[in-house]
Amino acid sequence: MPLQAHWLVLAGNDLAYFTAPAASDAGVHVGAVIDMRVAPDNSSLIDALNDRGIALECEATVWEAYANPAGSRLAGVRIRTIKPDGNLGEARGDIKCATLAVSAGFMPAYQLACQAGERCTTTTTRHTFILLGLPSGLFIAGSVNSVYDLPAVLADGRNAARSAVTSLGIETSPLEPCDSHVAVNHPWPIFKHPKGREFVDFDEDLQIKDIINSTRQGYRDIQLVKRFSTVGMGALPGTSCSITYCFRRS
Repeated sequence: MPLQAHWLVLAGNDLAYFTAPAASDAGVHVGAVIDMRVAPDNSSLIDALNDRGIALECEATVWEAYANPAGSRLAGVRIRTIKPDGNLGEARGDIKCATLAVSAGFMPAYQLACQAGERCTTTTTRHTFILLGLPSGLFIAGSVNSVYDLPAVLADGRNAARSAVTSLGIETSPLEPCDSHVAVNHPWPIFKHPKGREFVDFDEDLQIKDIINSTRQGYRDIQLVKRFSTVGMGALPGTSCSITYCFRRS
């Protein structure tokens, strides 16, 4: 793909915005950032886009992607409005592009903690993952502990180290404040498509209906749904699909 390919960025958090200026500064033609939210939390990000001539579409999402006539690569996407209730609104038109970069949320590496006995669930307020039932002697920090902004992540890591040292009977300094209010996961990362083109997992060829059917058959726990539907068990081991599947399940 040539360097001057037309890029789009679909954002569900502020961190996604950094992709657009970085790509633009590297010589890539970035057409627009499509923000699923009302606006970015940090308004200075809008200035960074304006300085580079990158358009911004808020309260919108990519409804559908389509290929070139040969079916060999992405040719464009269709944009629709996201209404306040989380449903899709009117069409906003098509945008031609050769590359679509997406960040609708974060997928922390919680698997090892779950194997040790923790239970993974989601919140309805921050739309993030929470690990419950931490076994004795296991300490976590960072995104797996629902902490995302860098200063708080560093503080959380130091606190985890203090807790580990304390568990060994060694005195250490008190825990430091660690408040993280950064929202990184959009509450509506995927929308149902009338032709079933809302793939939750490309590796396993799973759609929204497959996750819904799993829960209807009595599988409510995230881990049980995963094993029954095989979501996240393909070549990418859940790195691109697990957040969507967990939100759909919840």
